[in-house]
Amino acid sequence: MNGTVKFYNVKKRFGFITGEDSKDYFVHLSGVEKGNFLTENSKVEFEVENDEKGPKAVNVKLTEPNPPRERKPRKTEDEEE
Repeated sequence: MNGTVKFYNVKKRFGFITGEDSKDYFVHLSGVEKGNFLTENSKVEFEVENDEKGPKAVNVKLTEPNPPRERKPRKTEDEEE
């Protein structure tokens, strides 16, 4: 199934994907294929697996490269004061 990452917390290693069926699926880092990094609005392909807590996304991989992240300019020592 195809979908879009609705939310993903890198520190907590989980998030949710909205599938093409408009349902939300839980995703954990363990269900993401190696080398794929999820960010909000990432386009993904995944399989659905049911467990005791409900449906979850597994074998998740990007179908499009993530857009470049906007980097905030670093503050210089003069600006930090």
